[in-house]
Amino acid sequence: MAGGYQHTPRDIEALVAQMRDMQRQIDALRGAAAARNTTISGGAGLTVRDGGRFRVIDPDGDTIFDVGAFTEYAPRVDGKPQVGWVLRRDSGELVAYCITNVTGGKQSWNWLDISGNGIMADDAASEVGLARPYIPMPWGAAQDTSWLSTSSATYEDLYRAQVWRQHPRLEVSIGCWATTAGTTGDVRFVLDGTPIGPVKSATNGVILLSSDEMSVTAIGAHLTRHTLTIQARRTAGAGAIRVGMFGAWGIQS
Repeated sequence: MAGGYQHTPRDIEALVAQMRDMQRQIDALRGAAAARNTTISGGAGLTVRDGGRFRVIDPDGDTIFDVGAFTEYAPRVDGKPQVGWVLRRDSGELVAYCITNVTGGKQSWNWLDISGNGIMADDAASEVGLARPYIPMPWGAAQDTSWLSTSSATYEDLYRAQVWRQHPRLEVSIGCWATTAGTTGDVRFVLDGTPIGPVKSATNGVILLSSDEMSVTAIGAHLTRHTLTIQARRTAGAGAIRVGMFGAWGIQS
């Protein structure tokens, strides 16, 4: 028309298509700004990178879980933010973290009780094993003449322990021998009145040192208490069977 613009139907269709595409992009941005009830299935999953962080925030606005690049802690040696994680209780107390407060330092993971005391951590300085808790090391009598003994022809208890089942297997370390020539005997492990593991043979002139593993998966539920006993008997001769106890551990399969 005179003094104005003229559009063909094709131009109008193209304009409508552009507007629809813009609307799709706006809808996508709205969804990205506040994702609700989102499921990630297959593919490479969710990726947070380039200094990003992922947080879980409770209804009070407190951050319960935080993982990613931390600018509020000491940076890496190259000056970039260190990447770590922090976990808190719903009540706000720190539960665990994997960070360092030293620029360029080695990160360590730490677990804390509700009062903030460190109860478990790896040893970042040596890069090997645990820093906490301190684990006791069992000791046994080195002089075999002081070991407990029996001359009974039937099995007699020499050592007894109350154990909590936390591992699927036990390892028990003992020594045994017979005090006179011609004397022999047996040593066995008994759990709640039932023999388990191998029977060890005690003879004169040879001190048998052994460390034996045995399964305890069938003795009850996790964290149930049981009685572990070391028994011995004399099978021949006039002497005694001596047994030394060096230690016992719960171990993995």
